Amino acid sequence: MKRIITMLLVITTVASAAADDSVKKFRKILSRYDVAPEAIAVPTDNNAAFWNAALGADRNLARLNRDIAKGKGLERKAIDACTKMPKFYPEYNSHVRTDLQPWADSLLATAGLPCDSIATRLYVVDNPRAEAFAPLTEDGFAIVITTGLVYSRGCDDDMLKGIISAQAVHGAMRHQLQFFYDEAKRRRKGKVWSGIAIGALVAADLTLAMT
Repeated sequence: MKRIITMLLVITTVASAAADDSVKKFRKILSRYDVAPEAIAVPTDNNAAFWNAALGADRNLARLNRDIAKGKGLERKAIDACTKMPKFYPEYNSHVRTDLQPWADSLLATAGLPCDSIATRLYVVDNPRAEAFAPLTEDGFAIVITTGLVYSRGCDDDMLKGIISAQAVHGAMRHQLQFFYDEAKRRRKGKVWSGIAIGALVAADLTLAMT
């Protein structure tokens, strides 16, 4: 996951290049990461098509969606844990900068995210720390950046688009749900090994008692 996030940050800064030399560099960068051939073949001036291809061909996301669709045991635990996470309600959050919303909407619109694959909205909240995150909402997820990040020295719109893209990956690839699902699997595995260890100790005690 970290590799594709890094890759998308790079894409945001170089995908607009039109020169042949820049396109070659772009292809070379993509070849270093776990990017589907369908996505690599997309023209560098078509961000939305790239996103659709990259997300649609991601094996980890497809596997997670298949597993969660079962809705049993561990899958149900992961869904329940994700459901209990605090939600972000921008309409009730006093820290949301409504005066910056038109700018945020414009910035998100030019980031090249496909609306059919990543339906979300960007918000700016008052916070001196330079941070960005993708909190869950009632109908999906949002992308949130702080005023500390927006006004930090050296941070321009291109850099913000890269950060926005990284957070969009977190949300679109359901990383919160993936975390809870992996945690549930680790706990089950731990219980299995604990059971085996206890069984081995009992068997050893019985053997000693018999001898």
